Amino acid sequence: MSFGMLHDEREVCLEREGDDQSGLEVAVRRSWRCSKPAASALGAVAATLLLGVGVLVKSSTQQHPHTYVAPGDAIRENAEASCELWYEKGNDCSKPAQWTCENDDGSFGFQCCCNRWGTFDELTGMIALADHPEFCMDITMPYVGTGSPWRSSAFVMNSCYWGNPNKHWHLDPKGVGTITWASHKEQCLMVNGPGISLNRGPCAVFDYGPAKKSFKAHPIKMKDNPTQCLEVAGGTKDTKPQWGAPLAIQPCVKGKSSQQFKMLTFQPPKYPDVPSLFCVSVMLPWGYEKALLRWQHAQKDGTGVGIFRCNDFAVYSNESIVIQEKTKDLEEVKTTVMEGNLEVKFGGKWNTALNTGVFVRFWARMMKDSRTWRNEWTVKIDPDAVFFPSRLREMLRHKWWSGVAGCDKQDCESKPVYLNNCHRGMHGPIEVISLGGLKAYNKSWEKCREDAKVSKIQQEDFYYRKCWDLLGVKKQEAYNLLFENLYACDERSDTRDGRHPCFSRQVSFHPFKTTKGYEQCHKRGESVQWVADMVINEENPGHSNYHHA
Repeated sequence: MSFGMLHDEREVCLEREGDDQSGLEVAVRRSWRCSKPAASALGAVAATLLLGVGVLVKSSTQQHPHTYVAPGDAIRENAEASCELWYEKGNDCSKPAQWTCENDDGSFGFQCCCNRWGTFDELTGMIALADHPEFCMDITMPYVGTGSPWRSSAFVMNSCYWGNPNKHWHLDPKGVGTITWASHKEQCLMVNGPGISLNRGPCAVFDYGPAKKSFKAHPIKMKDNPTQCLEVAGGTKDTKPQWGAPLAIQPCVKGKSSQQFKMLTFQPPKYPDVPSLFCVSVMLPWGYEKALLRWQHAQKDGTGVGIFRCNDFAVYSNESIVIQEKTKDLEEVKTTVMEGNLEVKFGGKWNTALNTGVFVRFWARMMKDSRTWRNEWTVKIDPDAVFFPSRLREMLRHKWWSGVAGCDKQDCESKPVYLNNCHRGMHGPIEVISLGGLKAYNKSWEKCREDAKVSKIQQEDFYYRKCWDLLGVKKQEAYNLLFENLYACDERSDTRDGRHPCFSRQVSFHPFKTTKGYEQCHKRGESVQWVADMVINEENPGHSNYHHA
Protein backbone atom coordinates (compact mmCIF):
# COMPACT_ATOMS: atom_id res chain seq x y z
CA MET A 1 0.00 0.00 0.00
CA SER A 2 1.44 3.34 -0.99
CA PHE A 3 0.85 6.27 1.32
CA GLY A 4 2.97 9.29 0.44
CA MET A 5 2.87 12.78 1.95
CA LEU A 6 2.04 15.65 -0.35
CA HIS A 7 3.88 18.94 -0.31
CA ASP A 8 1.57 20.91 -2.55
CA GLU A 9 -2.12 21.46 -3.10
CA ARG A 10 -2.64 19.30 -6.19
CA GLU A 11 -5.72 17.15 -6.23
CA VAL A 12 -5.03 13.52 -5.51
CA CYS A 13 -7.01 10.35 -5.38
CA LEU A 14 -7.83 8.70 -2.09
CA GLU A 15 -8.87 5.12 -1.56
CA ARG A 16 -9.94 3.22 1.47
CA GLU A 17 -7.72 0.29 2.29
CA GLY A 18 -6.81 -1.98 5.19
CA ASP A 19 -3.27 -2.07 6.56
CA ASP A 20 -1.84 -5.51 7.13
CA GLN A 21 0.28 -4.45 10.10
CA SER A 22 -2.24 -2.57 12.18
CA GLY A 23 -5.67 -3.62 10.96
CA LEU A 24 -6.54 0.02 10.35
CA GLU A 25 -8.61 1.22 7.46
CA VAL A 26 -6.95 4.33 6.15
CA ALA A 27 -7.24 6.84 3.37
CA VAL A 28 -4.35 6.29 1.02
CA ARG A 29 -2.87 8.31 -1.81
CA ARG A 30 -2.74 6.89 -5.29
CA SER A 31 -1.23 8.47 -8.35
CA TRP A 32 -2.81 11.89 -8.72
CA ARG A 33 -3.95 10.73 -12.12
CA CYS A 34 -6.48 8.29 -10.74
CA SER A 35 -6.14 4.89 -12.38
CA LYS A 36 -9.09 2.95 -13.79
CA PRO A 37 -10.28 0.14 -11.48
CA ALA A 38 -11.87 -3.10 -12.61
CA ALA A 39 -15.65 -3.17 -13.03
CA SER A 40 -17.64 -4.25 -9.99
CA ALA A 41 -20.36 -6.91 -10.14
CA LEU A 42 -22.26 -5.09 -7.45
CA GLY A 43 -22.89 -2.12 -9.73
CA ALA A 44 -22.23 0.40 -6.93
CA VAL A 45 -19.66 0.82 -4.22
CA ALA A 46 -19.97 2.96 -1.13
CA ALA A 47 -17.04 3.92 1.10
CA THR A 48 -16.65 6.31 3.96
CA LEU A 49 -13.14 7.69 4.35
CA LEU A 50 -11.51 7.72 7.77
CA LEU A 51 -12.05 10.79 9.97
CA GLY A 52 -14.69 12.24 7.72
CA VAL A 53 -12.37 13.26 4.90
CA GLY A 54 -15.24 12.56 2.55
CA VAL A 55 -18.09 10.22 1.66
CA LEU A 56 -18.13 8.44 -1.65
CA VAL A 57 -20.92 6.74 -3.55
CA LYS A 58 -20.29 6.01 -7.22
CA SER A 59 -21.48 3.60 -9.83
CA SER A 60 -19.12 1.03 -11.33
CA THR A 61 -20.02 2.38 -14.75
CA GLN A 62 -18.33 5.65 -13.81
CA GLN A 63 -14.66 6.15 -14.55
CA HIS A 64 -13.37 6.16 -10.94
CA PRO A 65 -15.77 4.22 -8.70
CA HIS A 66 -13.39 3.91 -5.71
CA THR A 67 -11.93 7.37 -5.52
CA TYR A 68 -12.55 10.63 -3.79
CA VAL A 69 -10.73 13.80 -4.75
CA ALA A 70 -9.35 15.89 -1.88
CA PRO A 71 -6.70 18.60 -1.49
CA GLY A 72 -3.25 17.83 -0.14
CA ASP A 73 -3.88 19.33 3.30
CA ALA A 74 -6.69 16.83 3.89
CA ILE A 75 -4.28 14.03 3.04
CA ARG A 76 -1.77 15.35 5.54
CA GLU A 77 -4.36 15.69 8.30
CA ASN A 78 -5.62 12.20 7.64
CA ALA A 79 -2.09 10.80 7.66
CA GLU A 80 -1.26 12.42 10.99
CA ALA A 81 -4.38 11.10 12.66
CA SER A 82 -3.93 7.62 11.24
CA CYS A 83 -0.31 7.46 12.43
CA GLU A 84 -1.49 8.19 15.95
CA LEU A 85 -3.78 5.18 15.73
CA TRP A 86 -0.97 3.09 14.26
CA TYR A 87 1.31 3.93 17.20
CA GLU A 88 -1.43 3.39 19.75
CA LYS A 89 -1.71 -0.19 18.55
CA GLY A 90 1.91 -0.79 19.54
CA ASN A 91 3.50 -0.63 16.09
CA ASP A 92 7.04 0.69 15.82
CA CYS A 93 9.78 1.32 13.27
CA SER A 94 11.82 -1.89 13.59
CA LYS A 95 10.99 -3.51 10.24
CA PRO A 96 13.77 -3.22 7.62
CA ALA A 97 12.14 -0.67 5.29
CA GLN A 98 10.99 1.47 8.22
CA TRP A 99 14.40 1.26 9.90
CA THR A 100 16.47 2.37 6.88
CA CYS A 101 13.80 4.65 5.32
CA GLU A 102 15.41 4.10 1.92
CA ASN A 103 12.62 2.68 -0.20
CA ASP A 104 8.89 2.89 0.36
CA ASP A 105 7.82 -0.73 0.81
CA GLY A 106 4.15 0.21 0.47
CA SER A 107 3.42 -0.16 4.19
CA PHE A 108 1.55 2.35 6.28
CA GLY A 109 4.41 2.04 8.76
CA PHE A 110 6.85 3.56 6.26
CA GLN A 111 4.71 6.69 6.11
CA CYS A 112 4.54 7.02 9.88
CA CYS A 113 8.19 6.22 10.58
CA CYS A 114 9.94 7.90 7.68
CA ASN A 115 7.92 11.00 6.78
CA ARG A 116 7.37 12.55 10.20
CA TRP A 117 9.96 14.95 11.57
CA GLY A 118 9.27 17.89 13.88
CA THR A 119 10.18 21.54 14.47
CA PHE A 120 13.43 22.20 16.32
CA ASP A 121 14.26 25.60 14.84
CA GLU A 122 14.30 29.04 16.49
CA LEU A 123 12.58 29.31 19.90
CA THR A 124 12.21 25.57 20.47
CA GLY A 125 12.93 24.39 23.97
CA MET A 126 11.43 23.69 27.38
CA ILE A 127 8.97 25.94 29.21
CA ALA A 128 10.21 26.19 32.80
CA LEU A 129 8.71 27.72 35.93
CA ALA A 130 10.79 30.87 36.36
CA ASP A 131 11.30 30.71 40.14
CA HIS A 132 11.90 26.94 40.07
CA PRO A 133 13.55 26.26 36.69
CA GLU A 134 14.06 22.59 37.44
CA PHE A 135 10.32 22.17 36.72
CA CYS A 136 9.30 22.07 33.04
CA MET A 137 6.00 21.67 31.21
CA ASP A 138 5.46 18.02 30.32
CA ILE A 139 2.68 15.79 29.10
CA THR A 140 1.64 12.49 30.60
CA MET A 141 1.60 11.01 27.10
CA PRO A 142 0.77 7.31 26.95
CA TYR A 143 3.55 5.06 25.76
CA VAL A 144 3.34 3.20 22.48
CA GLY A 145 0.95 0.28 22.65
CA THR A 146 -1.16 1.44 25.59
CA GLY A 147 -4.17 1.98 23.35
CA SER A 148 -4.68 5.49 24.71
CA PRO A 149 -4.78 8.46 22.32
CA TRP A 150 -2.40 11.39 22.68
CA ARG A 151 -5.33 13.69 23.34
CA SER A 152 -5.84 11.88 26.67
CA SER A 153 -2.54 13.42 27.86
CA ALA A 154 -2.55 15.76 30.84
CA PHE A 155 -0.26 18.78 31.15
CA VAL A 156 1.91 18.67 34.28
CA MET A 157 5.22 20.03 35.59
CA ASN A 158 8.03 17.50 35.78
CA SER A 159 11.81 17.47 35.98
CA CYS A 160 13.71 19.28 33.22
CA TYR A 161 16.73 17.12 34.02
CA TRP A 162 16.21 14.30 31.54
CA GLY A 163 14.77 16.58 28.88
CA ASN A 164 13.00 14.01 26.69
CA PRO A 165 11.11 15.19 23.59
CA ASN A 166 7.80 15.41 25.47
CA LYS A 167 9.12 18.53 27.17
CA HIS A 168 10.13 20.38 24.01
CA TRP A 169 7.79 23.02 22.61
CA HIS A 170 7.91 25.44 19.71
CA LEU A 171 6.81 29.06 20.05
CA ASP A 172 6.52 31.79 17.46
CA PRO A 173 9.60 34.06 17.79
CA LYS A 174 7.34 37.09 17.27
CA GLY A 175 5.83 36.44 20.70
CA VAL A 176 2.22 35.76 19.73
CA GLY A 177 1.02 32.42 18.41
CA THR A 178 0.36 28.83 19.20
CA ILE A 179 2.39 26.48 21.40
CA THR A 180 3.12 23.38 19.35
CA TRP A 181 4.71 20.08 20.31
CA ALA A 182 8.19 20.26 18.76
CA SER A 183 8.41 16.58 17.83
CA HIS A 184 4.91 16.59 16.27
CA LYS A 185 4.27 20.03 14.88
CA GLU A 186 0.64 19.24 14.02
CA GLN A 187 -0.13 18.87 17.76
CA CYS A 188 -0.78 22.01 19.80
CA LEU A 189 -2.19 23.28 23.08
CA MET A 190 -5.96 23.58 23.07
CA VAL A 191 -7.95 25.41 25.73
CA ASN A 192 -11.41 24.47 26.95
CA GLY A 193 -12.37 26.60 29.92
CA PRO A 194 -9.63 26.19 32.54
CA GLY A 195 -8.49 22.92 31.00
CA ILE A 196 -5.71 22.48 28.43
CA SER A 197 -5.15 19.50 26.17
CA LEU A 198 -3.03 18.31 23.26
CA ASN A 199 -4.61 17.82 19.86
CA ARG A 200 -4.54 18.93 16.24
CA GLY A 201 -6.68 21.98 16.88
CA PRO A 202 -8.25 24.39 17.01
CA CYS A 203 -5.02 25.68 18.56
CA ALA A 204 -5.17 28.28 21.29
CA VAL A 205 -3.28 31.52 20.59
CA PHE A 206 -1.09 32.89 23.39
CA ASP A 207 0.86 36.05 24.06
CA TYR A 208 4.21 34.95 25.52
CA GLY A 209 6.41 37.85 24.46
CA PRO A 210 9.05 38.13 21.73
CA ALA A 211 12.01 35.75 21.53
CA LYS A 212 14.50 38.20 23.08
CA LYS A 213 12.37 38.35 26.26
CA SER A 214 11.36 34.69 26.41
CA PHE A 215 14.36 33.77 28.58
CA LYS A 216 13.23 36.09 31.38
CA ALA A 217 10.27 35.57 33.73
CA HIS A 218 6.99 36.39 32.03
CA PRO A 219 3.34 35.27 32.02
CA ILE A 220 1.78 33.27 29.18
CA LYS A 221 -1.57 34.95 28.45
CA MET A 222 -4.49 34.03 26.25
CA LYS A 223 -4.36 36.29 23.19
CA ASP A 224 -8.14 36.75 22.88
CA ASN A 225 -8.60 37.13 26.65
CA PRO A 226 -5.46 38.61 28.26
CA THR A 227 -6.99 38.36 31.73
CA GLN A 228 -6.45 34.58 31.59
CA CYS A 229 -2.99 33.05 32.15
CA LEU A 230 -1.29 29.67 32.24
CA GLU A 231 -0.74 28.64 35.88
CA VAL A 232 0.93 25.79 37.81
CA ALA A 233 -1.01 24.42 40.77
CA GLY A 234 0.61 24.76 44.19
CA GLY A 235 3.74 26.72 43.38
CA THR A 236 4.85 29.92 45.13
CA LYS A 237 8.08 31.92 45.05
CA ASP A 238 9.35 30.11 48.15
CA THR A 239 7.60 26.76 47.74
CA LYS A 240 8.20 24.33 44.93
CA PRO A 241 5.18 22.67 43.33
CA GLN A 242 4.86 18.91 43.59
CA TRP A 243 6.23 16.78 40.79
CA GLY A 244 3.36 16.22 38.43
CA ALA A 245 1.59 19.42 39.45
CA PRO A 246 -1.14 20.16 36.85
CA LEU A 247 -1.36 23.25 34.67
CA ALA A 248 -4.55 25.14 33.90
CA ILE A 249 -5.84 28.48 32.62
CA GLN A 250 -6.59 30.84 35.53
CA PRO A 251 -7.21 34.58 36.05
CA CYS A 252 -3.96 36.51 35.68
CA VAL A 253 -2.40 37.98 38.84
CA LYS A 254 0.50 40.34 38.19
CA GLY A 255 3.82 38.91 39.38
CA LYS A 256 2.28 35.68 40.70
CA SER A 257 5.09 33.11 40.89
CA SER A 258 3.04 30.18 39.62
CA GLN A 259 2.23 32.19 36.46
CA GLN A 260 5.82 33.17 35.62
CA PHE A 261 7.64 31.09 33.01
CA LYS A 262 10.81 31.26 30.94
CA MET A 263 12.17 29.36 27.95
CA LEU A 264 15.15 27.06 28.24
CA THR A 265 16.80 26.52 24.86
CA PHE A 266 19.78 24.56 23.60
CA GLN A 267 23.16 26.09 24.40
CA PRO A 268 26.36 24.90 22.68
CA PRO A 269 28.91 23.36 25.09
CA LYS A 270 31.72 25.61 26.30
CA TYR A 271 34.30 22.89 25.63
CA PRO A 272 33.01 20.93 22.62
CA ASP A 273 36.25 18.96 22.06
CA VAL A 274 36.57 17.74 25.67
CA PRO A 275 37.29 14.98 26.54
CA SER A 276 39.55 13.99 23.67
CA LEU A 277 38.48 10.98 21.60
CA PHE A 278 40.44 8.70 19.29
CA CYS A 279 37.82 7.03 17.09
CA VAL A 280 38.67 4.01 14.98
CA SER A 281 36.85 1.74 12.52
CA VAL A 282 38.06 -1.56 11.12
CA MET A 283 37.20 -1.68 7.41
CA LEU A 284 37.00 -4.75 5.23
CA PRO A 285 38.86 -4.25 1.93
CA TRP A 286 35.77 -5.40 0.06
CA GLY A 287 32.04 -4.60 0.31
CA TYR A 288 30.05 -1.54 1.34
CA GLU A 289 32.16 -0.17 4.21
CA LYS A 290 34.51 1.96 2.11
CA ALA A 291 31.57 3.80 0.52
CA LEU A 292 30.04 4.42 3.96
CA LEU A 293 33.25 5.87 5.37
CA ARG A 294 33.88 7.94 2.24
CA TRP A 295 30.41 9.49 2.58
CA GLN A 296 30.93 10.19 6.30
CA HIS A 297 34.23 11.96 5.61
CA ALA A 298 32.83 14.15 2.82
CA GLN A 299 30.07 15.70 4.95
CA LYS A 300 30.20 19.18 6.49
CA ASP A 301 32.49 20.49 3.75
CA GLY A 302 35.04 17.80 4.45
CA THR A 303 35.08 18.03 8.23
CA GLY A 304 32.99 14.89 8.27
CA VAL A 305 30.57 13.15 10.61
CA GLY A 306 30.94 10.06 12.79
CA ILE A 307 34.56 9.15 13.58
CA PHE A 308 35.77 12.12 11.57
CA ARG A 309 34.37 14.50 14.22
CA CYS A 310 36.68 13.06 16.89
CA ASN A 311 39.95 14.65 18.01
CA ASP A 312 41.84 11.90 16.17
CA PHE A 313 40.53 9.21 13.85
CA ALA A 314 41.82 6.18 11.97
CA VAL A 315 40.50 3.51 9.65
CA TYR A 316 42.27 0.18 10.01
CA SER A 317 42.38 -2.54 7.36
CA ASN A 318 44.79 -5.25 6.22
CA GLU A 319 45.49 -3.37 2.99
CA SER A 320 46.52 0.22 2.23
CA ILE A 321 43.36 1.67 0.72
CA VAL A 322 42.63 5.28 -0.21
CA ILE A 323 39.17 6.07 1.11
CA GLN A 324 39.17 9.71 -0.02
CA GLU A 325 41.51 11.14 -2.65
CA LYS A 326 43.04 14.53 -1.95
CA THR A 327 41.22 17.43 -3.60
CA LYS A 328 41.35 21.19 -3.17
CA ASP A 329 38.60 20.86 -0.54
CA LEU A 330 39.30 17.44 1.03
CA GLU A 331 42.36 15.87 2.60
CA GLU A 332 43.40 12.37 1.62
CA VAL A 333 42.19 9.62 3.91
CA LYS A 334 43.68 6.15 3.70
CA THR A 335 43.75 3.11 5.91
CA THR A 336 46.28 2.26 8.59
CA VAL A 337 47.52 -1.23 7.86
CA MET A 338 47.21 -4.05 10.41
CA GLU A 339 48.51 -7.58 9.98
CA GLY A 340 46.56 -10.68 8.96
CA ASN A 341 43.41 -11.70 7.18
CA LEU A 342 40.08 -10.05 8.04
CA GLU A 343 37.91 -12.92 6.80
CA VAL A 344 36.05 -14.75 9.58
CA LYS A 345 33.65 -17.64 9.99
CA PHE A 346 30.19 -17.34 11.52
CA GLY A 347 28.81 -19.59 14.21
CA GLY A 348 27.69 -19.96 17.80
CA LYS A 349 24.17 -19.72 19.21
CA TRP A 350 23.38 -16.49 17.36
CA ASN A 351 25.44 -17.21 14.21
CA THR A 352 27.67 -14.20 14.82
CA ALA A 353 31.18 -13.46 13.55
CA LEU A 354 33.90 -15.57 15.19
CA ASN A 355 36.32 -12.66 15.08
CA THR A 356 38.30 -12.61 18.33
CA GLY A 357 41.58 -13.30 16.51
CA VAL A 358 41.08 -10.35 14.17
CA PHE A 359 40.54 -7.92 17.04
CA VAL A 360 43.37 -9.23 19.18
CA ARG A 361 45.59 -8.23 16.23
CA PHE A 362 43.74 -4.94 15.89
CA TRP A 363 44.26 -3.95 19.53
CA ALA A 364 47.90 -5.04 19.32
CA ARG A 365 48.37 -2.65 16.41
CA MET A 366 46.51 0.08 18.31
CA MET A 367 49.02 -0.16 21.15
CA LYS A 368 51.68 1.01 18.66
CA ASP A 369 49.62 3.97 17.43
CA SER A 370 50.70 7.25 19.04
CA ARG A 371 47.14 8.61 18.75
CA THR A 372 46.01 6.00 21.28
CA TRP A 373 48.13 7.56 24.00
CA ARG A 374 47.34 11.24 23.44
CA ASN A 375 43.56 10.95 23.91
CA GLU A 376 41.49 10.35 27.03
CA TRP A 377 39.22 7.77 25.38
CA THR A 378 39.41 5.35 22.48
CA VAL A 379 36.25 4.45 20.57
CA LYS A 380 36.14 1.39 18.31
CA ILE A 381 33.02 1.67 16.17
CA ASP A 382 31.66 -0.23 13.19
CA PRO A 383 31.50 1.70 9.89
CA ASP A 384 27.74 1.03 9.66
CA ALA A 385 26.96 2.56 13.07
CA VAL A 386 25.64 6.14 12.99
CA PHE A 387 27.74 7.88 15.63
CA PHE A 388 27.49 11.27 17.39
CA PRO A 389 30.79 11.97 19.20
CA SER A 390 29.42 15.19 20.73
CA ARG A 391 26.85 13.17 22.66
CA LEU A 392 29.51 10.81 23.98
CA ARG A 393 31.66 13.73 25.12
CA GLU A 394 28.66 15.36 26.80
CA MET A 395 27.75 12.34 28.91
CA LEU A 396 31.41 11.69 29.82
CA ARG A 397 31.77 15.33 30.94
CA HIS A 398 28.63 14.99 33.00
CA LYS A 399 29.92 11.84 34.72
CA TRP A 400 33.51 12.88 35.46
CA TRP A 401 35.64 16.01 35.74
CA SER A 402 36.32 17.14 32.16
CA GLY A 403 35.30 13.65 31.06
CA VAL A 404 38.46 11.98 32.40
CA ALA A 405 37.55 8.46 33.56
CA GLY A 406 37.15 8.13 37.33
CA CYS A 407 38.20 11.73 38.05
CA ASP A 408 36.29 14.21 40.21
CA LYS A 409 38.88 17.00 40.23
CA GLN A 410 41.39 18.75 38.02
CA ASP A 411 44.76 17.18 37.15
CA CYS A 412 43.54 13.65 37.79
CA GLU A 413 44.95 10.65 35.93
CA SER A 414 42.58 8.48 33.89
CA LYS A 415 41.34 5.37 35.67
CA PRO A 416 40.80 2.01 33.91
CA VAL A 417 37.15 2.11 32.75
CA TYR A 418 35.12 0.78 29.82
CA LEU A 419 31.51 1.56 28.93
CA ASN A 420 29.03 -1.29 28.84
CA ASN A 421 26.35 -0.58 26.24
CA CYS A 422 24.01 -3.52 26.91
CA HIS A 423 22.61 -5.14 30.06
CA ARG A 424 23.30 -8.52 28.46
CA GLY A 425 26.96 -7.56 28.09
CA MET A 426 28.90 -5.19 25.85
CA HIS A 427 27.96 -5.39 22.16
CA GLY A 428 30.55 -4.86 19.45
CA PRO A 429 29.18 -2.04 17.22
CA ILE A 430 30.68 0.51 19.63
CA GLU A 431 33.29 -0.13 22.32
CA VAL A 432 34.61 2.73 24.48
CA ILE A 433 37.61 2.38 26.79
CA SER A 434 39.54 4.98 28.76
CA LEU A 435 43.22 5.81 28.51
CA GLY A 436 43.70 4.19 31.89
CA GLY A 437 41.93 1.07 30.65
CA LEU A 438 44.21 0.77 27.62
CA LYS A 439 47.28 1.17 29.81
CA ALA A 440 46.07 -1.76 31.91
CA TYR A 441 45.38 -3.80 28.77
CA ASN A 442 48.73 -2.97 27.20
CA LYS A 443 50.53 -4.08 30.36
CA SER A 444 48.76 -7.41 30.85
CA TRP A 445 46.88 -8.40 27.67
CA GLU A 446 48.60 -11.80 27.57
CA LYS A 447 46.70 -12.86 30.68
CA CYS A 448 43.52 -12.94 28.58
CA ARG A 449 45.13 -15.23 26.00
CA GLU A 450 46.37 -17.53 28.74
CA ASP A 451 43.16 -17.68 30.80
CA ALA A 452 41.44 -21.06 30.36
CA LYS A 453 37.94 -19.59 29.93
CA VAL A 454 38.55 -16.21 28.30
CA SER A 455 40.94 -17.55 25.66
CA LYS A 456 38.23 -19.85 24.28
CA ILE A 457 35.74 -17.06 23.53
CA GLN A 458 35.46 -16.56 19.76
CA GLN A 459 33.20 -13.46 19.59
CA GLU A 460 35.33 -10.35 20.10
CA ASP A 461 32.82 -8.28 22.09
CA PHE A 462 32.25 -11.17 24.52
CA TYR A 463 36.00 -11.78 24.67
CA TYR A 464 36.90 -8.18 25.44
CA ARG A 465 34.31 -7.61 28.12
CA LYS A 466 35.63 -10.72 29.89
CA CYS A 467 39.24 -9.76 29.20
CA TRP A 468 38.86 -6.23 30.53
CA ASP A 469 37.02 -7.55 33.60
CA LEU A 470 39.88 -9.98 34.19
CA LEU A 471 42.44 -7.15 33.98
CA GLY A 472 40.57 -4.96 36.47
CA VAL A 473 39.13 -2.48 33.99
CA LYS A 474 35.98 -1.21 35.68
CA LYS A 475 32.67 -1.58 33.87
CA GLN A 476 30.55 1.57 33.67
CA GLU A 477 26.96 0.89 32.61
CA ALA A 478 25.93 3.20 29.76
CA TYR A 479 22.71 1.96 28.20
CA ASN A 480 22.24 5.04 26.01
CA LEU A 481 25.52 4.41 24.20
CA LEU A 482 23.97 2.15 21.54
CA PHE A 483 20.54 1.61 19.98
CA GLU A 484 20.35 -1.56 17.91
CA ASN A 485 17.56 -2.49 15.56
CA LEU A 486 15.23 -5.30 16.70
CA TYR A 487 15.87 -4.21 20.31
CA ALA A 488 18.87 -6.46 20.84
CA CYS A 489 19.33 -4.93 24.30
CA ASP A 490 15.63 -4.39 25.18
CA GLU A 491 15.86 -0.67 24.44
CA ARG A 492 12.95 1.34 23.10
CA SER A 493 12.97 4.73 21.42
CA ASP A 494 12.82 7.53 23.99
CA THR A 495 10.69 9.52 21.59
CA ARG A 496 7.93 7.51 23.35
CA ASP A 497 5.50 7.98 20.48
CA GLY A 498 6.83 5.43 18.01
CA ARG A 499 8.65 7.86 15.73
CA HIS A 500 11.87 6.68 14.18
CA PRO A 501 14.43 5.58 16.82
CA CYS A 502 17.10 7.81 15.25
CA PHE A 503 15.32 10.73 16.94
CA SER A 504 16.25 9.11 20.29
CA ARG A 505 18.85 10.44 22.67
CA GLN A 506 21.49 7.79 22.00
CA VAL A 507 25.17 8.05 21.08
CA SER A 508 25.00 5.54 18.21
CA PHE A 509 22.51 3.61 16.07
CA HIS A 510 23.20 0.29 14.36
CA PRO A 511 23.11 -0.97 11.61
CA PHE A 512 22.86 1.18 8.47
CA LYS A 513 24.69 -0.50 5.62
CA THR A 514 24.03 1.98 2.79
CA THR A 515 24.91 5.64 2.51
CA LYS A 516 21.26 6.54 1.98
CA GLY A 517 20.13 4.71 5.11
CA TYR A 518 23.03 6.14 7.12
CA GLU A 519 22.24 9.65 5.91
CA GLN A 520 18.55 9.31 6.79
CA CYS A 521 19.37 8.31 10.37
CA HIS A 522 22.07 10.95 10.81
CA LYS A 523 19.76 13.72 9.59
CA ARG A 524 17.11 12.66 12.09
CA GLY A 525 19.54 12.64 14.97
CA GLU A 526 21.11 15.93 13.96
CA SER A 527 17.73 17.67 13.67
CA VAL A 528 17.02 17.34 17.40
CA GLN A 529 18.62 19.56 20.04
CA TRP A 530 17.99 18.92 23.72
CA VAL A 531 18.08 21.53 26.42
CA ALA A 532 19.07 19.31 29.35
CA ASP A 533 22.52 17.75 29.55
CA MET A 534 22.93 14.22 28.24
CA VAL A 535 23.77 11.91 31.12
CA ILE A 536 24.84 8.28 31.27
CA ASN A 537 21.84 6.01 31.69
CA GLU A 538 22.91 3.34 34.19
CA GLU A 539 19.50 1.74 34.84
CA ASN A 540 18.72 -1.63 33.29
CA PRO A 541 15.90 -1.38 30.74
CA GLY A 542 12.74 -3.12 31.83
CA HIS A 543 9.01 -2.89 32.43
CA SER A 544 9.34 -0.41 35.28
CA ASN A 545 11.07 2.20 33.10
CA TYR A 546 9.29 1.30 29.84
CA HIS A 547 12.58 -0.05 28.47
CA HIS A 548 14.03 3.49 28.57
CA ALA A 549 11.24 4.88 26.39
